[in-house]
Amino acid sequence: MKIAIVGAIDSAIKKDALGGTEIWSYSFSNELTKRGHEVTIFANPESKIEQKLLSITGADKIKDPTTGEISKSLFAYFSIKEMAEVIKNQDQFDLIHFSVYSIQYYLPLFELIKKPIIVTIHGQSLNKSDAEIILPQHKNVGFAIISKSFLENWPKPVSFQVIYNGINISDFPFSTAADNYFFWMSRISPEKGVEDAIKFAEKTGEKLIIAGPIRNQKYFDAEIKPKLNSKIKFVGSLGLKEKVAYYQKAKAFFMPIKWQEPFGLVTAEAMACGTPVIAYNRGAMAEIISDKIDGFVIEPDDIDGLISAAKNLGKIDRKKCREKVERNFTIEKMTDQYLEFYKKVLNI
Repeated sequence: MKIAIVGAIDSAIKKDALGGTEIWSYSFSNELTKRGHEVTIFANPESKIEQKLLSITGADKIKDPTTGEISKSLFAYFSIKEMAEVIKNQDQFDLIHFSVYSIQYYLPLFELIKKPIIVTIHGQSLNKSDAEIILPQHKNVGFAIISKSFLENWPKPVSFQVIYNGINISDFPFSTAADNYFFWMSRISPEKGVEDAIKFAEKTGEKLIIAGPIRNQKYFDAEIKPKLNSKIKFVGSLGLKEKVAYYQKAKAFFMPIKWQEPFGLVTAEAMACGTPVIAYNRGAMAEIISDKIDGFVIEPDDIDGLISAAKNLGKIDRKKCREKVERNFTIEKMTDQYLEFYKKVLNI
């Protein structure tokens, strides 16, 4: 099968990408290639992939020169320009699969694509009321939804299937031993809840490692940086080997999220390494974590709940964390489900 994977222009698709969507696209494309499919990727020119790459522009060309931040208007313009390139090349493919967060820039031009289309919805880039107007106009598009909980806050597309994200589990070796620290990693922005992980560390005196790209510099400078010290450390953005090392030795991984996280790839990555996850009960956390078996799912915004869960980590068998991922969240299982969805959309 000849498959186009359409990725975003602002972030590179590579093994140690900073964003979960880009890591997902990298792993999925490789698994499709391994199974004999011919894959072409539309994406950021700095992507490091095995497949054919078609690029329109990179992040450096869409930044506001005065702030250094991504320009919203340039991002929209070049996302639509990427879509125009997909349309021009569509006859090369049997199926076109969109793996972009900001799908709203691509949807209006779907009617110009005559090939079957799959869209993986990685997040709520459209609010519920807008999606209720837009989605019914795309009856022939197959939408892959990455968790059941996502559909509680979004209308159901006409054609959809829930397919959990998967990881290349061999990249995340299991570890039975834990060091004396807790770990939090994500993009540094308010909805990811790093402040609550810090409050936990301040109340307990436990060591906390914070990692991830700074997506909101003002927030970091005002709310995070002043609280860093010898026990609360920020180690910046991490490559694959670095983050695996931190996962493996952490007592637990924190997901004190402030939003309805649609999946959270870092949750599966941590659990694959044998590390229990302590998460607020928002979004997909209760679908990924079995409370008191391979982690803890607690009431949102409850710092004392984080502390209580941390005290009970001795009751968690780290092997159970690994086994959960092996059963449910591998790239092989995910790809099996996507290929079945492809057949359904292609009517084969």
